[in-house]
Amino acid sequence: MGSNYLKQEFVTPDAQITLGAHKRQNLESVIYSYDENISKLIIPVFVPDGKELDFENVETIKVLLTVEQDGEIKKIQDTAIKEKSHRKQISYIITNRLKGYQGKVIMNIYLDLNNGQRVDLAEYGFTMVRSAIDKAVPEIERFYFKSLDDVIVELQIKADAEFDKIKTELDSAKQKIGVLEKQITKQDIVKNSDFNKYQNTIAATAQLQKITADNGESYLKVSDTEKILDRVISTGAGFRNGEATGKTSDSPTGSNVRLIINMVVTTAGSVIAQDTSGNVYSRIISGSVWRGDWQQLVSKSSFDELASRVTALEGKVK
Repeated sequence: MGSNYLKQEFVTPDAQITLGAHKRQNLESVIYSYDENISKLIIPVFVPDGKELDFENVETIKVLLTVEQDGEIKKIQDTAIKEKSHRKQISYIITNRLKGYQGKVIMNIYLDLNNGQRVDLAEYGFTMVRSAIDKAVPEIERFYFKSLDDVIVELQIKADAEFDKIKTELDSAKQKIGVLEKQITKQDIVKNSDFNKYQNTIAATAQLQKITADNGESYLKVSDTEKILDRVISTGAGFRNGEATGKTSDSPTGSNVRLIINMVVTTAGSVIAQDTSGNVYSRIISGSVWRGDWQQLVSKSSFDELASRVTALEGKVK
């Protein structure tokens, strides 16, 4: 069987044992994230005159890799081996646990001696470049945005479901009203108690919350001096439409907006707003207050431009 293939094997600057603080030594080599067990570092250990270090006494060589990803510092612990004891050299093959990462990697080397002593030896820095095969899927997911058509379809599905529910309840109410009318026809006089009973039956069966005003216009109209949040909370739970001027203090834009309001309870729900230019915004309500800022849905032209830039950047990396 042949020996293991090494894509690159390079010698780092000396790891010097010194009384002062050791400085980070940046390596010029670039390592790709798809590479696995084929990039090897040879680290010479330099011991100043007058100092003694028998490399045979080195029991464990620890490696600490530090990276920053999504604003979070992550650390990976690994081990290296003695390449040549008589020459005081350390051998380390870059771990595949860095697979998919791109950016700066800080590598610290530590020695544990068999007599209980320990040495903080050196610090190096090198660069990881994400291979195309590692970044294809994440990048697509990262830059996926719902189009306006997607949002409209989702809203239409929700609205159809609400209308179907209301229609079913109305049909049931009509049937019961028909039964009541037949009973009334048979009687010359309807007692007040019976009339109240019929009203309660209808109220318990039909959904009384309105989605629009009786004439089909906006159910909720927010004026210049009012706030969208205050009007939505005071109106209560339910699914309804509305409108607001661009002068309201919590409007997402300076122009008039049309509103689709879905309050699942009195204190929590969501609001979708569309201005006169067709821009769409959304915002969440929880605990009777806004949670976060208005989020604007990206337009198709903006998405296409962003995708074009991503493609151009990928071409430069390659």
